[in-house]
Amino acid sequence: MGFEAVAIPATTDQVVDATAFCAAVRRWGGADIVWVDHYALDARWENHARTVGGILCVIDDLANRRHSCDLLVDSSHGADERQVYRNLLQNDDSVCLIGTDYVPLRKQFTEHMRIVPDHPSHVKCVLVTLGGNDPVNASTLVLDAIDCPELSQIAFRMTVGSANPRADELLARGDMMPNVSMLYQHHDMVGLMAWADLCIGAGGTTSWERCYMGLPTLGLTLADNQSTFIERLERLGVARHIGWANLISVRDLRAAIVNSVGDIAWRTRASTVGFSLIDGQGVNRITETMQAVYRQRTA
Repeated sequence: MGFEAVAIPATTDQVVDATAFCAAVRRWGGADIVWVDHYALDARWENHARTVGGILCVIDDLANRRHSCDLLVDSSHGADERQVYRNLLQNDDSVCLIGTDYVPLRKQFTEHMRIVPDHPSHVKCVLVTLGGNDPVNASTLVLDAIDCPELSQIAFRMTVGSANPRADELLARGDMMPNVSMLYQHHDMVGLMAWADLCIGAGGTTSWERCYMGLPTLGLTLADNQSTFIERLERLGVARHIGWANLISVRDLRAAIVNSVGDIAWRTRASTVGFSLIDGQGVNRITETMQAVYRQRTA
């Protein structure tokens, strides 16, 4: 199935943006369901967008602004933290899906026949994946940290996205390191996570995919919206928050990697907890609820 993309004028005014959005949707004849996932948009935008759809659904994980919606999905807060939205919902009848039961994994993961992961006493394979554009150049930091005798017997695979402005430089640097394989615009993340014993990754929502695969993670914060999330992952026991990538030293990062490589108890616990936390049915649960809300609101 293809999707049509329509560009609308850039603006920081939510009402202006929503007006342009609504005009585009009306040219298609309206919409039964509108989904919005954007940290800069709130109830001001949503009130306008609701005029072109049967229902409006919101994805959020910060709980830091008001919403006007029929359905809200937040898989990053715990199911016991529903109260964070208590004063943020303009509509009393908004349906909220909060917690890891609603993690929306990509199809390549849900179609993967996963098995209970092994817990090797020695780490042989480490995946490094730091997002598509890596705004603070954490990739170079990691390459500097793993370029040492203590980690020379471990195989590292690092993904580099086409949006990374330093892609050529990183690929050239990694190719000079005998135990590092550089993967440019690689799409088989399931295969990479199944291969790895440990991951060094950004604190984004792909962390849930690592949990699903039972892959323990050393998390680096690359952006403001990742900090709270990765700290929650650490409290859950599925990751270790190493810190902000633009503040940690090469020496401290190397020490954290070496320590985690040698900590079989932590790796085993993180893998087991993560594997049991995400069952891969989040998309189905969200879809079923969305359809029920739509039927109820448009009956």
